[in-house]
Amino acid sequence: YFEAREKRIVACTGSREYSFYSTLESLTERLPEYFLRCHKGFIANKLLVEKLLPAQGILQMLGGFQIPVSRSYKSAVKEAVR
Repeated sequence: YFEAREKRIVACTGSREYSFYSTLESLTERLPEYFLRCHKGFIANKLLVEKLLPAQGILQMLGGFQIPVSRSYKSAVKEAVR
């Protein structure tokens, strides 16, 4: 997943984190279709989603990571991960 943190983008691979300067908006345009915006500060790889917990607003990822899902992206995320 990708996270916006302290004016940088952090790419989290599970074992390592890589940071670079960019915006999530420009990154969204360049990433493949299987990446989805789920929060104003997060982009997730939908191929690695284990399950969606809509009541908690969380995407449970393989590897145990939990990514927040904001209310504004909830319906799009539900559609994408069914």
